[in-house]
Amino acid sequence: TGVFTEVANEGFAHPQHVIFGVWSPDSKWLAYTKRLANEYSAIFIYSLDQKKSFQITDGMSDCVMPAWDKSGKYVYFLGSIDYGMNVGWLDMSSYDHPVNRSIYAAVLSKDDESPLAPESDDEELEKTKQPEPEKADAKKKKSGSKEEKPEESKVPIVKVDIEGISRRIIALPVPARPYVQLKTAKDGVILYTEQTPNEQSLTLNRFTLEKKKAEKVADGILVFV
Repeated sequence: TGVFTEVANEGFAHPQHVIFGVWSPDSKWLAYTKRLANEYSAIFIYSLDQKKSFQITDGMSDCVMPAWDKSGKYVYFLGSIDYGMNVGWLDMSSYDHPVNRSIYAAVLSKDDESPLAPESDDEELEKTKQPEPEKADAKKKKSGSKEEKPEESKVPIVKVDIEGISRRIIALPVPARPYVQLKTAKDGVILYTEQTPNEQSLTLNRFTLEKKKAEKVADGILVFV
């Protein structure tokens, strides 16, 4: 529409900017970080339909770097409980104070289960049905036809239930470390970097909800986009 709407602002004269926003897969929500009065940062999401922002973390820890899962079901972010010494950035109490962060996921809808919920160990039997010869030939011809069109990708609709969302925030099973960046790839895949000890370079890691474990991708990088 060409109309500018201010969603939020930094609010503080701080050397580290944290407010950078990221769009949801359906472009109807904007997740961003905002610094609170206690100098800790919290994760907010803004609804374009409601024209209103909602705080989804409680401000008792420093939370930054929100990232939407491509399914639209989760918002991932980095959270630190040892950030406290850095709030006084104008004095020497915060000088070279290391900050470790953990990775969290907020389940946005109350209808969705936790991606880390225990799975059933019941064995499922697959039933295979042999297609009838005529139908099988017709299906084969159809699949080889030039008129076959590729499937259109559907944009997921993001549903957010603000009530009780703090109880639907879960910690991913990765150790707390000095993480720097956090982004998402395809559904259930997270990419993140951590500071290499005594080095200027970063290590790129990947975590998948399907495997529920992390793996190293590359060493010696400076940034990834």
